[in-house]
Amino acid sequence: MNFGKHHPKTVSFYFLGLLVALLASGTALSSGQKSQYNSIMSSVDTTLEYEAAREYKEAQAIWYNSKGWFSCDSFCQRNKSRMDAKKTTYDAVRAEGNARVSDAKAVAGVFSEVGVGEARDSFWEYFNRGAKFAKRQSMWDALFTGFRSMGRDESWGEYALKVRGREGGREETAKHTKNVYRRHT
Repeated sequence: MNFGKHHPKTVSFYFLGLLVALLASGTALSSGQKSQYNSIMSSVDTTLEYEAAREYKEAQAIWYNSKGWFSCDSFCQRNKSRMDAKKTTYDAVRAEGNARVSDAKAVAGVFSEVGVGEARDSFWEYFNRGAKFAKRQSMWDALFTGFRSMGRDESWGEYALKVRGREGGREETAKHTKNVYRRHT
C-alpha cells in the first residue's frame, strides 16, 4: 500500500502497461513480414536442440553417478570433461536457436500481433502460476490454522465437523454438533 503512495508514476505506468497488454491486439503484420517471420521461425531446429539437451543430461547423469562424496578420481574427471563438452555443444545450439528466434521477433516487432500475443500469453501463464501457488498456500494455511484452533479435548471428528462447518459458512452446525456430542459423553 505504501509503495503506491510513494511511487504513483511507477504504479500508474505499470497499470497502464497491463491495460494496454490486455486490451490491445497489436498491429497486423504485412504479408512480407509474415513470410519473413515464418521462414526464420521454421529455420530454428528444435530437434537438434532437444538432442543436444538429451546428450548433455545423459553425460551429466553419468558424471554424477561416477563421482564420490568428496572426491572425483580420473574416471570421474574424464566423465566430467565429456559432460562439459556436451554442455558447450548444447549452449552453442541453444544460443543459435535463441538468436534466430530473436531475429524473427525483430522482424515482427514488439507491438505486432505476435509480440502482444506472446506478452499476453506470458502474463496469463505467470498469473495462473501465482493463482495455483496461492491456492496451495491457502490450503496449508487452513490446515495449520485449524490444527492451532483444535481444542485439547476435541476429537478428530469434532475438528472435521468444525472445519466443514466453516467451509460452508455453517458455524452453527459445528456448535450444535459439539453440544450434542458433549451431552452424549
